[in-house]
Amino acid sequence: MSRSAGDRVRLGVVDDHDVVLVGVGAIARANPGVIAEFIPAGSVDELLADPAVPDVVLLDVNLADGTDVADSVRRLVERDLVVVLYTSDVRPVPIRRGIRAGARGVALKSDPADTLIDTVLDARAGDFAVSSELAHVLATDETLCARLAPRELEALRLLATGIPKKQLGRWMQPPVEVTTVNTYFNRIAQRYAELGRNVGNVYQALREAEADGHLDR
Repeated sequence: MSRSAGDRVRLGVVDDHDVVLVGVGAIARANPGVIAEFIPAGSVDELLADPAVPDVVLLDVNLADGTDVADSVRRLVERDLVVVLYTSDVRPVPIRRGIRAGARGVALKSDPADTLIDTVLDARAGDFAVSSELAHVLATDETLCARLAPRELEALRLLATGIPKKQLGRWMQPPVEVTTVNTYFNRIAQRYAELGRNVGNVYQALREAEADGHLDR
């Protein structure tokens, strides 16, 4: 099927909650002058298997099938689809991973329907689009979350599995000494302190990293 022409948009939505698909479908039907076709799917695989080709895809950031948001965005962008992250998740890290992978906007599920339509149209026009000030902050504010290095994240993820701090080094790949692990956590604490978020121990560091969304992958 060919793509839509003119100003009307074929809108795809990938979300594994029926209530979201029904809700966005209702918004699409209420805006026939803007939305030419509504293409719902419960997964990226399902959407890509549909013969209908959307112009813009609203992609849920946290799908229950375990797919990574960045991988999903890349798959859609490779098909020349415009992707807008559609989420109730206000953790900045997953959102920014999706943006770095090629998403062209962020729409929050809590924002009004008219802002969703505006976001879809802006993204299709080539702009980076957001549905609200909060969406803009989540996408762009560098003071909202700490930037952690890969080895620091590796140590945090191992800690999250229940491995004691003193044993983390031997589980890392390649293994490191306990003193090196201590250095990682000192750096993590420093990065959060720079944001005004005090981290007094490794478990507080883990809590802050989880709150930012660092440990999803």
